[in-house]
Amino acid sequence: MLIAGMDRHGSWPTMSSARRSVIGNRADHGDAGAGDPEAGSIGFRLALPVSHSHPSRLAYLDGWRGLSIIVVLAGHFLGNILLALGHLGVEMFFVLSGRLMAQILFVEQFPLREFYRRRIARILPAMTAFIAISLVVFHYDPYLGARLKLAIASQALVYNFVGAAGHRSPVFDHVWSLCIEEHSYILLAILAWMVRRGRMTLRPALLVIAALSMLDGIFSELVLRQGWFTAYWRTDAHIASIVVSAWLFLTLRDRRPVPAWISPASAVLGISTFANGTPEYLYVTVGTSLLAIAVATLDTTWSGIRAILSMRVLTMAGTLSYSVYLWQQPFYQIAVWKLRLPPGWAVCFLIPAVACGIMSYVLVERPCRRWLNSLDLPMVPRRPVPRATGAVADH
Repeated sequence: MLIAGMDRHGSWPTMSSARRSVIGNRADHGDAGAGDPEAGSIGFRLALPVSHSHPSRLAYLDGWRGLSIIVVLAGHFLGNILLALGHLGVEMFFVLSGRLMAQILFVEQFPLREFYRRRIARILPAMTAFIAISLVVFHYDPYLGARLKLAIASQALVYNFVGAAGHRSPVFDHVWSLCIEEHSYILLAILAWMVRRGRMTLRPALLVIAALSMLDGIFSELVLRQGWFTAYWRTDAHIASIVVSAWLFLTLRDRRPVPAWISPASAVLGISTFANGTPEYLYVTVGTSLLAIAVATLDTTWSGIRAILSMRVLTMAGTLSYSVYLWQQPFYQIAVWKLRLPPGWAVCFLIPAVACGIMSYVLVERPCRRWLNSLDLPMVPRRPVPRATGAVADH
């Protein structure tokens, strides 16, 4: 991404002009969601996210995101066949977020005001619509139980802690991962603020935070005997998945070229860690770290792998992934847990789930993001960011 600088009169541009040169042609990556809607559109067909400088890079990262949501959906509606697919898909989302946030906050030093504005535009409109509709439709359902207090906890992005304490509503249970994503954005933005002012050495801090979080999860599972929901829904025990990915991306970025086989080998080993019966602490330590290496080194792997991830079906799924992730949950709960349907019949509920996700994207997520991101904000001057040789910004 080219950083907008001072104009020829020596002043910093307003956000409206800066957006055209800085943001207009970049994908907005983040949590379990999609590329920038301004870079593509859904009508009779879905346009691929496009970067005028590095199109394939954006495409294969969106493809990774698309593969992540497909894995989550497969785990929910088909069952965990050989692998814990639900856990695997979420970890794939987490490590992608870690890589992208490291690039945006620490490499590009994206202005924090604009970063938070885009996070709000990215998450809240679609989530608010989902929660409001769920309250109306599922409030009196004795199983799904979309209760007001839990809806407020979801909207406030603290549902993961509320759920870990035992207060849950099946229709909102998937919000735990979005909570951890948003909490990680706050933490990484604070670190970025401190690093930009010379008050912290970045990579050691990231490594220490990741290690402490992993140890927290291991202690909770092995010593306190807490299960997945009690231990790994908590941000303190699971934020390592995002932070370690940020650390690995920044570390490997300075050690290029990385051999082409590293990414696929790490992906295969990481996926194998999620085999059914594997202790859960290995998911969020060994498995996540291997997946983080895989996504961090996609730039230097074989072009054929990037071409596969850049396929339209995967990039399309990546663009829709956030809204689909929101809306698959009630259909998954009704099909698998309330009606107890076998996998073959449960898949029938995937069709309305995806349809609701598409409508959410078209009617809520995309227009709200476009409007909120179009609001003018003054650009805050920042120091030029040195780039390592061979490193390319990709968002």
